[in-house]
This record gives sequence, C-alpha cells and structure tokens, in this order.
Amino acid sequence: MHVKMLTKVVKLIKCKKRNLMKNINAVIFDLDDTLLDRTQTFSLYIEYFYEKFLMNKISLYEKQKAIQYLINIDKNGYENRSLFYNKIIDKWNLEYNPKELENNWIENFHKFTVPSLKLFEILEYLKHKYVLGIITNGLTYMQKEKIKALKIKEYFKEILISEDIGIKKPDKEIFLLCCERLNIIPSEAVYIGDNIEIDIMGAKNAGLNGIWLNKFNIKNNYKMVIEDLESLKKYL
Repeated sequence: MHVKMLTKVVKLIKCKKRNLMKNINAVIFDLDDTLLDRTQTFSLYIEYFYEKFLMNKISLYEKQKAIQYLINIDKNGYENRSLFYNKIIDKWNLEYNPKELENNWIENFHKFTVPSLKLFEILEYLKHKYVLGIITNGLTYMQKEKIKALKIKEYFKEILISEDIGIKKPDKEIFLLCCERLNIIPSEAVYIGDNIEIDIMGAKNAGLNGIWLNKFNIKNNYKMVIEDLESLKKYL
C-alpha cells in the first residue's frame, strides 16, 4: 500500500476510536494491575515475606524456586488469602497460623507499592478533560493504603472500595453508584481495568463504556484494548 494511503488509513482508524469516546465525561479506573503494578508490588512483598518467614526453612539455593511457587499459588491476587497461607504453612511446615500471615499481608503489602508505567503522566493528561474515579474490590484499609502510597488520591473525585460499600465488581450496582456520585449517566463514563470479566463486562453490563488493559496479552476478540496506560491517549 502506498505510504500516503497507509498514513490516511491509520489516521481514520484513530479518528474512529476517538469518536467512540466523544461523549465521555468521566474516566473510572480499577486499582490493582491497572493504576498499581501488582506484579512488581507482589514480587517485592514476597522477597520481604521470604526473609521474614521462610529464610530459616529454605536455603538461598532454593529461594527462587520457592518464590516462583508463591507467585503461582497467588493466582495474581485472586486466590483466597486463607487458602494461600494454608498452602504455604503446609508446604514448609511453618509454626504460624494463616491469620498471622494474612495480617502481615494486610499491614505490609502496601509498603511495596509500585505504580504502573506512566501513571502520573496519564493522570495529568486526563484530569484536565474528565472527572476521574476509582472502583476497586478489596479490603478498605489495604486499598486506601495503596492509594496513599501511590500519592494519587487528589486526582480522583470519587473512590469506591467494595468492602466499604458492600458491593463487589462485577455487580453492576457498584458501577451505577459511582456514576451517581460523579453526577453522570453511565454512557458518559468509561471504565479501565485489567480483568475482562470482572472489570470490562461488569462495566458494560451497567451501561458504561469499557477499555480493557490487556497487559498479559490474553487472546480475546474485545475491540477496545490497550497494552499500557499511555495507550489511553488513542481513545481519550
């Protein structure tokens, strides 16, 4: 294809993407693995966890294998914490109960918070054009501490945490409540998250637009996709 023609086609595609978002007044984000790089955060926490709880049980030679095991059973944060720590206790015969280890996670995980790449750049870019919000599943204390650690609270008009309000994604009511508090109708909002079912389908079922942050390159036919936060500029 001629270079000029190819350039024209690319511009038309970009224009169509932006037109899909032309009536947007609010941009709402997921927290973990969207605003926060949970993979890096969890890796740092696990290093700390090894030194505090496993060093006397596992040699340095076996350390990396043990850490990989912990990453695998974490299931990217979707494993029940009690089950997660029960598996660890059983595997290495630790003299702790699951609640002790879970409390340590609650109290310390946020200390290792790593922001997603270009987080502050994209928030600065968006704040002049849209009202911003967060909808996140999780424990109120932990999610608030993560947001505090990221130093991003000032960017957001509304922050909804599932434990706080008693509703979890993908329940459409949590999305509708956020829209109500932002004083917009659902079709005027776009939700950005990393989980296609919980975040994107949940948002769309409530009438919001959805942009999927597919950072793990999962195969899917969904059209409104970005690979990183900076790519939001293609749509917004």
